[in-house]
Amino acid sequence: MKTPLQEIWGKWPGDESIDEILEALRQTSKVEGTAMQLTRNFSDDEFRCPCCGKEEMSPAFVERLQIARDIADIPFRINSGWRCENRNSDVGGVVDSSHMAGHAVDIRASDSHTRFVIDGALRMVGFRRIGVRKTFIHVDDDVSKPQGVMWLY
Repeated sequence: MKTPLQEIWGKWPGDESIDEILEALRQTSKVEGTAMQLTRNFSDDEFRCPCCGKEEMSPAFVERLQIARDIADIPFRINSGWRCENRNSDVGGVVDSSHMAGHAVDIRASDSHTRFVIDGALRMVGFRRIGVRKTFIHVDDDVSKPQGVMWLY
C-alpha cells in the first residue's frame, strides 16, 4: 500500500501543488505515526483529536499562536486542539465550537502569572476571543463570532 506522499511523488515533477504536498506530508505523518513539525514549537500531534486522531488546524491560526508563544517566552501546552464532533460532544463543547473548525485551542495555565503572560501575548498578536478557566485559557480566531470578548468558565 502506498502512502499519500508516495502517491504525490509518483506524479510528474511540477504536477503537484504545495497544498497537495503539505496534505500528503500530514497524511504520511498520520500513517507512519510520526509527528510533523508545524512551527518551531508546535507539532501536529499537539493538536490531534484524542478520539479519532485527526488534526485539521488552520495553518494561519497555528502560525499566529507560535508568534504569541515567542512573545510570551514560555511553553504553550495544548490541552485541546482540533476536535471531531464526537469529542466535542464528550467534553461538553458548544455545537458550533471553533475547535471543530481548527480555529481554537485550550492552553494549560494553572497559575495566575502564567495566565497573565499568555493572555498578554495572545492579545499582542491580535487574538480577540479569549476564555479563561482556572486551569486553561481558550483562544480562537473565529470571525463568525463576536470579537473583542473575554469570558470566564
